[in-house]
Amino acid sequence: SATHDRNFVTVEIADDGRGIDVEKVKAKAIELGLLSESAAGEATVQEIFEFLMHPGFSTTEGTDRLSGRGVGLDVVKNQIQEIKGDIRIYSEKGKGTRFLIRVPISLTVTQAMLVEVSGQIYAIPLLQVEETTNVSMADLQKEERKFYIFHRGGKIPVRILSNILQTREKRRPITLVGEYPAIIVQDEGQKVALLVDKIVHREEILIKSLGPGLRRVRYITGGSVLADGKVVLVLDVAQIVRDSFKPSDTGAETVIMPTAEVAEEKAGATRPGKKAKSRQKIIEGRKPQILVVDDSISIRKFLSSLLTQNGHEVEMAKNGQNALEKLNQQDFDLIITDLEMPHMTGYELIEKIRSEEHWDQLPIIVLTGRASKHIKQVTENLGADEFIIKPFKENELLDKIASFLQVKS
Repeated sequence: SATHDRNFVTVEIADDGRGIDVEKVKAKAIELGLLSESAAGEATVQEIFEFLMHPGFSTTEGTDRLSGRGVGLDVVKNQIQEIKGDIRIYSEKGKGTRFLIRVPISLTVTQAMLVEVSGQIYAIPLLQVEETTNVSMADLQKEERKFYIFHRGGKIPVRILSNILQTREKRRPITLVGEYPAIIVQDEGQKVALLVDKIVHREEILIKSLGPGLRRVRYITGGSVLADGKVVLVLDVAQIVRDSFKPSDTGAETVIMPTAEVAEEKAGATRPGKKAKSRQKIIEGRKPQILVVDDSISIRKFLSSLLTQNGHEVEMAKNGQNALEKLNQQDFDLIITDLEMPHMTGYELIEKIRSEEHWDQLPIIVLTGRASKHIKQVTENLGADEFIIKPFKENELLDKIASFLQVKS
């Protein structure tokens, strides 16, 4: 039978015969050195069936004019893969076997989710997008070198899309702080969370098949030209999902930074790229410019009043994003920031400031109610210079500021 399924033509070939002897296939794979005995015990039925499409693989004892040479399914698989399709085998012993072949329609109009990865735009067919969300380090669970999130009652593998596509640009790490856009995609009931740099928007696209030179590009199923003239590649979600569940696939997610627990154990280590302690800055003929960042209006007003009375000029920001806007508009001599804030936390703000060379020597004082040795170590590793716990003594804060700023009349 043949049916039209989303962006694919699905061809199903089935019989009501004896089915495939899984143990016989497994034994042959071990005999040919394709599978170790230890791995055989953990392999799924679907993974065992994959060996049937290996060149030269046959479970028959002898050969005749039609069979026994291990030539057949490997040719079928290669031909299907050339046109970016896939083949799957389902079998039940004593009841029959079913082959499911899916090949993409060469030209189709569909809704797509556009995402940015390493400066490039890619399209994900919307029919395979379950939802969009944000993922932080706190959401990640690690099992045998793979990362997962628990979402809506299920465990979903997490993949960094720049790693999957092996982009030339610097791969984006998942750090101890911050949230990262994620697209949860699905195929045949299996789901994967793809981390991207940015979710752009939805758009109706015309998917075209790739030329002969690009048909074998892994994880790409076609291309399209957007309304603004940009050329984008369309992701092969089925292949990404399928490979994400293979035991041999580690996902190359080693750029994910250590978890908070590991960071605490390595509290004495210095964060790569962390700047040296800010030296005292001499200010002449003007008042020091200080930026206060806190989501509490009462704290902002209190600090503004305290600092103004002690000869400083103060600007206020209600969160990290607001602080970045002000930093781009004028120069400051010092920043005092809270940690837990909406839109952009203090952690993310410190990380962003220290990633910009022109802010490298800008002193940062963390003022927080979170009295934790671990939190202090995390902020220092991110690049903060001082850490003060609320409630605080006014002189303590003023002394810290004076250690960075010396005013000369």
